[in-house]
Amino acid sequence: MTIDRENISPIDRTLSPNIAGKGKEIKRWKSEDVVFKLLKNPIPVGEDSIVEIVWALVAEINGDVVYSIQIERDDLRILSSLTGESLRVLQEDYGIRGFFSPMKVTMYGSDTRESLGEYIGGKSEDEIVGYLLDAALDSLDVIEDPEEF
Repeated sequence: MTIDRENISPIDRTLSPNIAGKGKEIKRWKSEDVVFKLLKNPIPVGEDSIVEIVWALVAEINGDVVYSIQIERDDLRILSSLTGESLRVLQEDYGIRGFFSPMKVTMYGSDTRESLGEYIGGKSEDEIVGYLLDAALDSLDVIEDPEEF
């Protein structure tokens, strides 16, 4: 996903109930006209969200949220109750024993949503931050290195 910052608009929060809302802000960077905020375990904006957001990197321009890249996992208990499918069948479908699907990466911008599939990167905070920040810089075509503040 590449976002044209010249014609950017705030994220349409009705696009998906899974977009990151409030959360614990861990770090903040600025580069060019973009402020990036790293959130840990933010709450999705919609009441009918089926995901747990593990990490989100939100980008703001002029105080408006214009982009979010998130590492999320489906909550199979919620999915089971919404679809009527048994939890055991969903666990078999996902190839897991727990209540959450493997982590996946999803990007949201203006009026678009793009899934990047399963997150297969490192599990340390530094590796996750590096992945999210690199993807956000590429998507927003930011050239300058971000500075933490």
